[in-house]
Amino acid sequence: MDSLRVSAIIQARMGSTRLPGKVLMPLAGRPVLWHITYRLKKCRTIDDIVVATSDLKEDDKLAAWCSKNDIPVFRGSEENVLQRFALAIRSLDPEFIIRICGDSPMVDPQVIDQLVTHLVKTGADHCIGDKKTPTIHEGFSPFSRQAFERLLAEAPDDPVAIEHVTAYFGQHPENFETTTIPMPREHWFSGARMSIDTPADLHFMNEIYARLDVPAGEADMADVVRLLKDNPDLLSINNHVHQKAATDKTFKAVIRCDGDEQIGLGHVVRCLALAEELRDSQSVGVSFAMVSGKPGMDLVRNAGFPVIPLTDQTNEDVWLGKLIRTRKPNALILDVRSSLSPALVRQWRENGLLIATIDDPSDRRLEADLAFYPPVPQVKEMDWSGFTGQLFVGWEWVLLRNQFARSPEFHGRVSSSGRSLSHPPELLITMGGSDPAGLTLKAIRALNRVKSSFHATVILGSGFTHDDELLRLLEKVTFPYKILRNVEDMAEVMKKSDLALSSFGGTAYELAACGVPGIFFALTDDHARSAGLFEKQGIGINLGVHDSVFDQDVVRAVESLIQNLTSHDSLVKNCLKKMDGQGAKRMANKIYQNVAILS
Repeated sequence: MDSLRVSAIIQARMGSTRLPGKVLMPLAGRPVLWHITYRLKKCRTIDDIVVATSDLKEDDKLAAWCSKNDIPVFRGSEENVLQRFALAIRSLDPEFIIRICGDSPMVDPQVIDQLVTHLVKTGADHCIGDKKTPTIHEGFSPFSRQAFERLLAEAPDDPVAIEHVTAYFGQHPENFETTTIPMPREHWFSGARMSIDTPADLHFMNEIYARLDVPAGEADMADVVRLLKDNPDLLSINNHVHQKAATDKTFKAVIRCDGDEQIGLGHVVRCLALAEELRDSQSVGVSFAMVSGKPGMDLVRNAGFPVIPLTDQTNEDVWLGKLIRTRKPNALILDVRSSLSPALVRQWRENGLLIATIDDPSDRRLEADLAFYPPVPQVKEMDWSGFTGQLFVGWEWVLLRNQFARSPEFHGRVSSSGRSLSHPPELLITMGGSDPAGLTLKAIRALNRVKSSFHATVILGSGFTHDDELLRLLEKVTFPYKILRNVEDMAEVMKKSDLALSSFGGTAYELAACGVPGIFFALTDDHARSAGLFEKQGIGINLGVHDSVFDQDVVRAVESLIQNLTSHDSLVKNCLKKMDGQGAKRMANKIYQNVAILS
């Protein structure tokens, strides 16, 4: 810009708290960081485009990408962004700097040029868009070299300055002159998240590009605004994600759980529900520590969370202790049936780590700050001597995925006449992600003896291993059926069902949230006791432990619900009274509140 040098410094790293590796994730076929640099190159006022990242090994991949794409890189402290900026600024020696967020792939070249031009013209410290008219823009902030040097001198240890740099200007208007310019009217819009912090945000951006049908990097912001005004439903993709404020502390949590063909995937599924709520609503960075189970680890990775596996012969106590020392989480959430030492858990808690346990029958629960349980009778029978934490028991603390929380009501199946059964009724068979006991096969054999008409939907999870036997069995059935594999929106499938045959576990609570009466097989005596509560509360039928259940028991239970409309409708109503699907939100709130207190 004439003789004045303007440098755009992109703040980016691979170790994002909520979505690790996001800067190189694909958006419209190109990495997020490519989008940013491509759009910045269109600016008339910018002389340098550089990346400021950390000196951690995990950012070697980011530095290599920059080198391949001729983008200079400055590397420094992972936690001190302010010092990273200082390294770049001292080397480039610009009069003006633009802080660019590495998670904002739709930075606007024309608006950036307008801000820089006005900043130079006025001689102010900092320039932003007029706050009176909210706009679509996020992720760029120009300021003067003089303002930065004062910031570096006045606030080298301020948390906001260290992490967010220019956010400090807004917090201290008495020390820095901020000037504003009006934003283009065609860019006026509020309610859209235009930064990428979670998988939902990336989905939102990809959907914008798909709807606009333009090449990577060419999404015009006026077109984006028109698209969102014409299609407000797009905002629902990520409007549940919490926008972290500059003053918010960054918290991290480690969830310890497993899921495989033997123990099933229920622990992983419910922990993912909690993890997504912590990440999206509380801005907590969540990692999973897992010992066994490729199906479970795949589920976690596909949901966008990092997995730290036990890869050697180290015992669980040593491995998890080392992980806590290196990762330095604020909370450890335990949902395991392993031999993890209660004494070690106590030591971690005494060292300031928040401990939360989920449905834990072991003595580890006594060392927890927070212990959560569904409303099962076993909790009252446990010895709670010495427990000093908080105990939460009830239907309201059941962990369910967000799809059940969004649609907890029973939609459309109860007509004005009170009849709720379809004709013929829709029967769901769902035995969990792996079905280790082969209960799907047992259910189908029994259903072939049911005389009443029905349609069956068979759900098979990613860990199901009985395919050959299932195919042979289905060749002999007389009822119509369909098979669904690896269902993502289970709530939608359940809401279309009238009743279900299910193994008892997390699925039982999901069915209740959707208003579907369940007929339950139990894998263990403990599960049978819990399923007995469902029968006692009038929201299901308990068949007992699966190896003591005969075909005629299944037939009798199914026929009773199909033939007795009053009984069926009563079960439906009781289900909906008990379950609202908000357990994950409540649990995440409670964990976050207690972490904040400890911190």
